[in-house]
Amino acid sequence: MRRTRKFAFFSLFFSVLLLCILFFLRTSAEKPEQDFKTGPMPELILSTYQSWVGEEGLGSLVIPVFEKRFQCKIRVMTSPDGGSLLSRLEMDFRRSQSKKPHVVVGIDQYLWPRAQSYSEGWKDWRPFGYSDLTSQYRIDGFLPYSVGTLTFLADSHVLNSRHVPTPHSLLDLLRPELSRQLILEDPRTSTPGLVFILYSFTVLGEAQAFSFWHKLRDQWLTLPQSWDAAYSMFLRQQAPLVWSYFSSQAFHQSQGQAQYQALVFTEGHPIQIEGAFLVRDSWSSMREKELAQKFLEYLLSPEVQGKVPQKNWMFPVRNDVALPSSFQGIPNPLSVPTVSLPLDQKSIQRVLVLWREAVGAGR
Repeated sequence: MRRTRKFAFFSLFFSVLLLCILFFLRTSAEKPEQDFKTGPMPELILSTYQSWVGEEGLGSLVIPVFEKRFQCKIRVMTSPDGGSLLSRLEMDFRRSQSKKPHVVVGIDQYLWPRAQSYSEGWKDWRPFGYSDLTSQYRIDGFLPYSVGTLTFLADSHVLNSRHVPTPHSLLDLLRPELSRQLILEDPRTSTPGLVFILYSFTVLGEAQAFSFWHKLRDQWLTLPQSWDAAYSMFLRQQAPLVWSYFSSQAFHQSQGQAQYQALVFTEGHPIQIEGAFLVRDSWSSMREKELAQKFLEYLLSPEVQGKVPQKNWMFPVRNDVALPSSFQGIPNPLSVPTVSLPLDQKSIQRVLVLWREAVGAGR
């Protein structure tokens, strides 16, 4: 009898012990990848453009998952476009007491020369997966997450109803029939707008490009400050042509809207690599820095890269990501004849000065 009671006691003891071990293993497995639970919940400050965190933007999916996985809170600061995003960062650094963002998302390689001085750089750290990217996308300190080829998108219904011919080159844009039929973006505030003037000056040369812009100022309908504003006007059929991306056609194909067509120009096309970077002197603890680094790595993960095509409506920078059916027939940025544009700040500033002179200071 005593032996039976002793056996029952040990059976109960080991059963309870086994349950405790199983409970510990389960709770350990459910912990986030980094243990950020100790102490108050850390905050990651993110600066980006408005559409990235909009209802249909990539950030609307990325941010909630990252917050849950790493037990943190992301505070978002938004600007209309990449150019204004960088201007805001420059202002933050001029105001020494201003709270700086930890991460900037939405700067491209053409704005990078201006942004580089505010970057933490990689130093002795490299984002996981960064070294696997094609060399064309790798710029030290700059984390690419999407890439697109820029071109004019045409609404064929509006073109036909207005009897406007389809342009196939930059100089075709000067044809009288295209007067007031173009929507461009302001290069002083918009990154696609900046790319367009760099593209025109690279392809045509300074003298011809100056003449081109002097004449083109009477061709565009308007010059909004951002791509979002320009594209909204285009969708309202205020003009049949807008400076945008090949992948914009993919979006409309996904909606069953076959009238929107990306145009192929004889001169080739510029590409835009969109990325993110760590902001120097922005963290007050190593936890904040680790979170910022993890956020960059998350942007490069297969999980996020797979969402880029249908949320950012650009191509992912990873080549192992399957593309949705709406991207069929849309040329990959690496397969399109491309135009290499200047990336140094001196050349970019010179082109902006020449452009202002060509279109008139008051434009």
